[in-house]
Amino acid sequence: MTTDLPEPPAFDPDLIFDHDDTIVATISALIDPEEYMTPSLWFVLVHDTGHPLPVIVPIDELPDSPDPETSIRIFEALGDVLSEHAPGGTVVGTLVHPDGGVVSDHERRWYGHLHAAAHHAGVNIRALLTAGRRGTSIIRLDDVGMSA
Repeated sequence: MTTDLPEPPAFDPDLIFDHDDTIVATISALIDPEEYMTPSLWFVLVHDTGHPLPVIVPIDELPDSPDPETSIRIFEALGDVLSEHAPGGTVVGTLVHPDGGVVSDHERRWYGHLHAAAHHAGVNIRALLTAGRRGTSIIRLDDVGMSA
């Protein structure tokens, strides 16, 4: 289910995910356009200081609709890594697919589900993005018909 792990990113040691624009620019540079062709879910782990860890976790062959058990297991594994290497850290998740970059039904199906799975596993999501041929953007509550 996971792809071959890419080389660890060489993040600038001064990079901090403290602004949405920084996150969007960083994620946009990390994911090659050829990756847009296959639906996938990518995670970057973030230290509680806001510094991204040099780890990318791509999950290939993302189904059109979420599977609750699998999603919870993914977030439990991410939580284990964060507990060991970045206690108090968060994740940045990116839904990648050909038409990604703007919020569509695909993002709407996954958004609440991913947040619920993360909550169940005790993992905080710093941001959830969409990426594809139309660009990279952060998915906001109002984009998916939800409110705070």
